[in-house]
Amino acid sequence: MGARVLSALLVVVATPLVKSWPSPSAFTAFAQLAPAPKGFADSPRPFRVARMHTTESASAEHLLKRVEPEYPHEARASGLEGDVIFRIIIGQTINGKNGKIKEIHLRGGNPLLIEAAARALSEWQYRAFIFDGEAVEVETFATIRFRLSVGKLIPFLPR
Repeated sequence: MGARVLSALLVVVATPLVKSWPSPSAFTAFAQLAPAPKGFADSPRPFRVARMHTTESASAEHLLKRVEPEYPHEARASGLEGDVIFRIIIGQTINGKNGKIKEIHLRGGNPLLIEAAARALSEWQYRAFIFDGEAVEVETFATIRFRLSVGKLIPFLPR
């Protein structure tokens, strides 16, 4: 139906423009050769989103449970401070359970701090990430900051 409307429109608009052509019917025949669109039958089908990528600050808004790491004794004794950065995959929320961290990949940090940071990070929980009405996995970053301040760990939540 769309091709017929298009070809009729082309004939009405283009016929006065091509009066110098030997036969306007040649143009009409050409315009009607275009195939009519068939919706999804002849085009790529939309697919379900399996994993979203988001910023660290956007994922922090979904954080429900944050476990602070224990400062490693060696690092505290030597006065070591620093950040440990991970790329994480947060699993889908299934049957009302909170999304837990499915994969943890180290991006950088001091070797003395990495194990404590990864242990704490593995216990974090997130509220569901919804896209098009369905829960999806999320890939993002998480930064664990170790700071010595009057013997207390300073939490970091990105803004």
